[in-house]
Amino acid sequence: ELGAELTFRDTYVPNGMNTYSIYTYNANGNGIPAQRSVWVGVDIPTEPVDLRLVDRGSFVQLSWGAPKTGVHGGYVNPAALTYNIEDENYRIVGDHRSGTSYTEAVNAEKQTVKYYRVSAQSAAGGGNYAYSNSVIVGNPYTLPFFESFPNAKTPEQFWTQQSTGGEMGLTNGISADYDQGSAIYKPEKAGDRGMFTSGKISLKRAEHPVLEFYYYAVPGQGTSLAVGVVPDGDTDNLKLVHTINYSS
Repeated sequence: ELGAELTFRDTYVPNGMNTYSIYTYNANGNGIPAQRSVWVGVDIPTEPVDLRLVDRGSFVQLSWGAPKTGVHGGYVNPAALTYNIEDENYRIVGDHRSGTSYTEAVNAEKQTVKYYRVSAQSAAGGGNYAYSNSVIVGNPYTLPFFESFPNAKTPEQFWTQQSTGGEMGLTNGISADYDQGSAIYKPEKAGDRGMFTSGKISLKRAEHPVLEFYYYAVPGQGTSLAVGVVPDGDTDNLKLVHTINYSS
């Protein structure tokens, strides 16, 4: 019957992506086929959600939410998922682990950066990794805190540096106190950014803490220097407190 709705039931379908072609035919041959694809059975899970890493002093605590959909739009049972967990050095710390949390002891005597990435696993395979926030762990430095990068080194204290382009690092070519050391950043193009981050510094018993520093810049270059603070070592919570505009 012309225009009638027809159905077909396939009861022997393998798990995975299945493609069906439908076409009409008559004595003159086959018509143009129509195709539809559908994922059948358990799907590969999407990335875990809401990853959160918290510094608890002697250990860090990572938590996340289970994905509820498959990468192909198929079925995923969150309760049946397991997880692979890797640390900031891509070391596997959890292999097909159940649950949605993980804790790991840290060396409180030495500051460093911790973060993790987590992927969900189902019977169909493993999904993509999702990354947590980064935290600085270890006992904080106490006041007074001083750093001058002597001889272009930081032998005792923890610093990190990140940039989107340009030249960044420590140099002995210029210094404010004649100790042959300073931090330097030279952007290559408009929009480049660089950031030096110290370790954690305790403000305990400091009623009115003050940050003092020397800086060197060529006026009129259209660049700026911003100072920010990161509460509790959580780098996702960076708060800018002052900006120096070199162009003016």
